[in-house]
Amino acid sequence: GNVYFKNQNCTEAIKCYSTSIDQSPTAVAYGDRAMAHIKLNKFIEAEKDCTEALRIDENYFKAYARRAMARAQLGGNLKGALEDVEVALKTDPTNIDMRQLHAELREMLGYHGNAPTGSLAIEQ
Repeated sequence: GNVYFKNQNCTEAIKCYSTSIDQSPTAVAYGDRAMAHIKLNKFIEAEKDCTEALRIDENYFKAYARRAMARAQLGGNLKGALEDVEVALKTDPTNIDMRQLHAELREMLGYHGNAPTGSLAIEQ
């Protein structure tokens, strides 16, 4: 799947990741398939795969980051996306993409100044 993904053939990558999941489901396989779904603008599928990845491994950073991206694109769960970004930033506080998404989500949700209770309040 990774070879297909690197060659931007996400449809074939998804098939390979699906075969891998059928044989031995892992958080990484679900996370990789989620990224391929994101590249194809299949955000519902990506969100589901990330949730399944986190069911297997709740510490899998990439699943939080990718689910945040999918949720942000779907728009129906921006608070959930923000929560995912904040978990991802706990693991990698210097991740530029996550810091940017964090700022965008806070703005979309109307958070200014201090963040709501429980938020990391990471600003750029």
